Amino acid sequence: MRKLVLAALAVVAVMATTGDSEAFGRRRSSGCGDCAPGCGVASTSNCGTSVAWVEQVVTAYRTEIQQVQEKVNVTRCTYRTEVTPVKYTVMAPVTVQQKQTVMVPVSVQREVTVMAPVTVARKQTVTVPVMVPQRQVVTRYVCVPQVVSQTVPVCTMVPVTCATPCGDCYTVCRPQVTYQQVQRTVMTTVPQQQEVVVNVCQYQQQERVVNVVEMQPQKRTVSVVEMQPQERVVNVVQCVPQERVQNVTRLVPEYQTVPQVVTRNVCVTVPYQTTVRVPVRVPCAPAAPVACAH
Repeated sequence: MRKLVLAALAVVAVMATTGDSEAFGRRRSSGCGDCAPGCGVASTSNCGTSVAWVEQVVTAYRTEIQQVQEKVNVTRCTYRTEVTPVKYTVMAPVTVQQKQTVMVPVSVQREVTVMAPVTVARKQTVTVPVMVPQRQVVTRYVCVPQVVSQTVPVCTMVPVTCATPCGDCYTVCRPQVTYQQVQRTVMTTVPQQQEVVVNVCQYQQQERVVNVVEMQPQKRTVSVVEMQPQERVVNVVQCVPQERVQNVTRLVPEYQTVPQVVTRNVCVTVPYQTTVRVPVRVPCAPAAPVACAH
């Protein structure tokens, strides 16, 4: 509706503009139109129309957002518990008695020949260390004092007479180095030969009776563990198939459609009164007599 009102106002404005332009096109240089009377004659007819803007109250429409409550169908999912018996087969262990031949350790007396250690007295030639005194000439170094001469520097203070530029004399002591021969005693190492008696270790062969351990064969009765077969009743575990029943609990979904009131936003066109300015065609006022100029 609002669009129709705006279109009508646009058409009216175009028509008013067209009429004014036609009137402007008919004007001459004298200032009178085709409908204008001659000079000195009053006009008895209307000279076209003009456009005037007037205020007018119109009904317009605007769009508003309103909240509307509606009933809709909503699907909800609920779960119920369902117990179902399930049969299955398992291999269960079962103990069964069976006769079997097994190897059992048995202690048996046996006569065996073993190698036993025996201590035997034997004559043997052994090497024995013997300390033998011997005379040896050794060189020893002895410190001997010796007097030697040596030139050493000696510093002494000697008085010296000096004169100043003014002619005054004064005496000062200045160091003077002299060399003197001095004697000192030094220790000199001198080698000396000396005969001494020392014990020297020597190895000699001697015959002695010693105890020797020898391995000799001997017969002995010993206990020997042997594995012998025997028939026994033993417990054997076997797997036997068995059927079992177990209750399995599971959740089953159920869907239900329930009505629910929801609120949503809806665009609504609402009319309202407003004042607008519109162009209106009005007739022209009668013209006054026109005086011609000669």
